[in-house]
Amino acid sequence: MHAWADGHTWLIDAASWTYVNSHFTVTTLTLAFIYLRRNPSFYFVRNMFMVAMGLALVFHVAYPTAPPRLMPEWGFSDSVARFTGLTSEGATANALYNPFAAVPSMHVAFALMLGVPMAALARRRTVKALWSAYPVLVSAVVVITANHWWFDAFLGAVVAGVAAAAALAGARRRPAARAWVPGPAQQAV
Repeated sequence: MHAWADGHTWLIDAASWTYVNSHFTVTTLTLAFIYLRRNPSFYFVRNMFMVAMGLALVFHVAYPTAPPRLMPEWGFSDSVARFTGLTSEGATANALYNPFAAVPSMHVAFALMLGVPMAALARRRTVKALWSAYPVLVSAVVVITANHWWFDAFLGAVVAGVAAAAALAGARRRPAARAWVPGPAQQAV
């Protein structure tokens, strides 16, 4: 997919733009929307993100792998660096960025953890359809840009599923604090 897309400048640029913006811009704005406009659902989504990030940390430490873009000898290139003009050469991992953590794909996990709830929360069919397609789009983008293998995307989906199951289990134990749609707010004592 990467080799095919790399031959179409408009496509690889669109994929690179989506890769950069899906993880931070879309995630941040969507979480803010859920918090401000669909607040009862925010705490469930927040809990999914917390579990998913904990799982990702364990994966990244236990199974460190490099993304395909770091293997030019296999025909891969860093299309995002080419698009943005920022290279990952000499880049090191820090608290907010790890250029070498490929498994699992947190782009895919985030897309699922936002796409599924937003499709459920959306009131219009068109919006539901767009949010339902969002995880599929992000999965294709991470492979097209050579930032992940399909296996990484699959494990990102697994992480999202485990995080959702854990958030549901937490919601069952303390429904007023963690439910998808919690009961009436408890008054502070």
